[in-house]
Amino acid sequence: MLNIRHAVDADMFDILELAGEMHAESPRYDNIPIDPHKAAEVVSNLTNNENCIMLVAFDGDTLAGMFMGYVDEFFFSRVRVSSDLLLYIAPKYRGGSLATRLLVAYEKWAESIEGVAEIQGGVSAGIEDELAKKLYERRGYKTVATVLAKEVKRV
Repeated sequence: MLNIRHAVDADMFDILELAGEMHAESPRYDNIPIDPHKAAEVVSNLTNNENCIMLVAFDGDTLAGMFMGYVDEFFFSRVRVSSDLLLYIAPKYRGGSLATRLLVAYEKWAESIEGVAEIQGGVSAGIEDELAKKLYERRGYKTVATVLAKEVKRV
């Protein structure tokens, strides 16, 4: 049985290990090295900040999936928006309801925060992007933006 809960500091090793697996699987991040110290700082902030969320899904002692998100204001308004940073499911656990369950838990958290007018989700790692986009669309998300990236080549 998969147990979804808010992450605690003791989950750090498992989270960083799964983040490393996500990084290795993502074709988009080939040229971006992972910095475990930076990742640990971000995870700690997400775990210990009331405007952030770090959800984990464990199958016994195995971290099967995770979700990271935060709330901030729009740059032009005091109205608040909740945005995801990461939704990742280990390959062995894909195809079931885990991604949906993590997304629903995130949405409930975001809706409970005063002043949040919009919940955003993004798909950008290059890992089953079309399936991830369909997941968000089934939950009522609409495409409202496009992210473009260009690699900087140093000579």
